[in-house]
Amino acid sequence: MKRDAVRAILKTWRKAEKELKSLDREYRTIVDEIDALRGLQAVKMDGMPHGNAVTHPTEDSAVAILDMLQAKRSRLGDIFRKIEADERLLDRIKFAMVLAKNADLLKRYYHDGVRPMEKVAEEFHVSKRTAWYMETEGIDSIADLIL
Repeated sequence: MKRDAVRAILKTWRKAEKELKSLDREYRTIVDEIDALRGLQAVKMDGMPHGNAVTHPTEDSAVAILDMLQAKRSRLGDIFRKIEADERLLDRIKFAMVLAKNADLLKRYYHDGVRPMEKVAEEFHVSKRTAWYMETEGIDSIADLIL
């Protein structure tokens, strides 16, 4: 049971790193959009009537800008929470891998996604059975650190 939990965490290793990069790009895009929204200016009045109805273009623009800013800030909060969770997970994994037995094998299999285990076994010049034994030994060596 404990081994399955550790394996499930290690399977998210590579995904968490990719997600961090994606969230960073999204964060930068949102910051740029917010900066662009702050640069919007009110409609310049030229003194000439432009229709029959009374309108409030400056007020309408300001309300739209505030609504967009609120939505962007909300998304930034979500991004920060997800970044924090991913960084905590990656820190736990990196710490555990420093002390793990057969850390190179675990990295190749879980982080690099080398599948099936026969390919990993070939890289390490061992049999498939020995590779699985090494994987289990590595999982057991870090179980208490990751969970």
